Amino acid sequence: MLRRWVTPLVIVAALLSVALAIRIGLAKMSQRKRQLEYRNITNMYSEALKAGSTREIVEAYLRSHGKSFQQSSGHTNAWDDLVRIGQERGPWYCDEVNVYVVFVFDGPDRLAKNELPSSKGNDNLVDVELLERAEGCM
Repeated sequence: MLRRWVTPLVIVAALLSVALAIRIGLAKMSQRKRQLEYRNITNMYSEALKAGSTREIVEAYLRSHGKSFQQSSGHTNAWDDLVRIGQERGPWYCDEVNVYVVFVFDGPDRLAKNELPSSKGNDNLVDVELLERAEGCM
């Protein structure tokens, strides 16, 4: 009696394994496609806004193209501008992973110890980077 069920169970398990493998493969392919699109968008901004451009020029460009941005402390003495370009599924302990193009600026003034970065129109664009940031994490 048990032998009668072994073959169908093995077939069902094999079909489920194949279906799962296909789903995982399609998800990875879709993620690679999105990552390529994120890099293309970052490259487009790098082409349009060259290093040395002022914050005033960069932010005017973003506004003229209908892009909202937020500022975040970066690696320099000036705030970075972030434009959200996508969202990925986060790990179980985070709500989401947002994908940003980051415009890294450096200001003319050096920061004193414990001083916050600045956001001045004459800050110079240093780099345009891609950033994935997990947000809403426990």
